[in-house]
Amino acid sequence: MSRLWSPQIESMEREQLEEMQMELLKKQLKYVYQRAPFYQKLYKKSGVKLDDIKNIDDLEKLPLTKTVDLQAEMKETRDEYSGRLCVPESELLAVYGPNQHPMPENPLITGITDSDRNTIIQHLARKLIMAGVYSGDTIQSLCWAWEPFNRLYMAAILLTSPSVSEILGIIPITLEIIPLEAPRTFSTARLLKPSLIIADTGHLRQLAAVCQQNKISPEEIGYKTIILKEQRILSEKEIKEISDKWKAKVHNMLEVQDNMFYAMDCDKHKGLHIWEDAFIAEIVDETTGEKVREGEAGKLAITNLFAKGTPMIRYLTNVTAKIDRSPCDCGRTHSRLKPQ
Repeated sequence: MSRLWSPQIESMEREQLEEMQMELLKKQLKYVYQRAPFYQKLYKKSGVKLDDIKNIDDLEKLPLTKTVDLQAEMKETRDEYSGRLCVPESELLAVYGPNQHPMPENPLITGITDSDRNTIIQHLARKLIMAGVYSGDTIQSLCWAWEPFNRLYMAAILLTSPSVSEILGIIPITLEIIPLEAPRTFSTARLLKPSLIIADTGHLRQLAAVCQQNKISPEEIGYKTIILKEQRILSEKEIKEISDKWKAKVHNMLEVQDNMFYAMDCDKHKGLHIWEDAFIAEIVDETTGEKVREGEAGKLAITNLFAKGTPMIRYLTNVTAKIDRSPCDCGRTHSRLKPQ
C-alpha cells in the first residue's frame, strides 16, 4: 500500500464511504436550499423535493447546475454570486473569479470561508503525499497571482490556520505562471534544487525553452516529480512525452477551482482519485443530465459536500471523462477519473 495522509478516510470501505456521502448530501442539500436563492428557484421550477433524494442514485433527479444558468441569474438579479452565497459576505475569507482569459461576461465568482479553506488544505495534503512528498522537501508551486492555490492553500500567510506547506513541513517556492516568470522558475530551481514542481503544460514548455537558451537539458534541472495542474485530463501520450523529456515522474492534477475540486493520480497512474468524502462525481449526458452507463465517457458533474461559502450541486463541467469505482492498487478506495 502507498503512503496515505488520512488512511481511515482514503481506504474506507465502499459501502461505508457511500453512507457517509449520503449523510453529507442530505445536509448539504438542506443547507443550499435554505440559504441559496439560485437553488430555491431551480428546485421549485424543476418540481423536485429534497425528500425525493433518498439515495445517491436519486441525485440525478435534480437538475444540473450550468454555467449559463448561473450567468443568467447574475445578469437578472445583479448578484455577483449568482444567488449561491450561503453566508454573510463578512464571513468570506476570500473571493476569486474563474481561471479564464479574457474574463468572461458575468463571470462565476467563488467565495470561500475559513472552513472551506481548511478542508481544501487537507485534500491537497493527501495529494502531495500521493506524489511522494516528504517533510523537508523543497517544491516549486506556480499559478496566477490572483488564484487561491498558492495564496490561500500552499503558502498562505497572515491566516489563523496552517497552510499545506506548514502541515506537511515542506519548503514552498511560490511563483507566477506567466511567461515572463519562466527565467525566474529556472533560476530558483538551479539555486534551491526543488524535488517537485507544480505547473501547467504551457509553463513547462516555456521552462524547457529557457533550459535550451542556457544550453542545458530539462532533466538537468533535477525535478524528480512534476504535477501538471490542468482543467482537463491529460492523455497517456502527453504524460509520457513530458516524463521522457524531463526524466521525472509525472502526475496529472485536474482543477475545477470554482467548485473547489482537485483530483490527481497516485503512483499507480490508473486514474485521478476523487475525494468522495467531500464530493460526489457523476459522468452524465450534458443535455439530459442523466448518468451514462458505467465505464462510458461523458461530462463530469460535481456535487460539493462541504463548501459553506458558494457550494454547487451537480455542477456541469467541460471535462470529458470516464469513472472507475473499483479499488486502486495503491490501497485507496475512492473512485478515479480516466480520459475518454
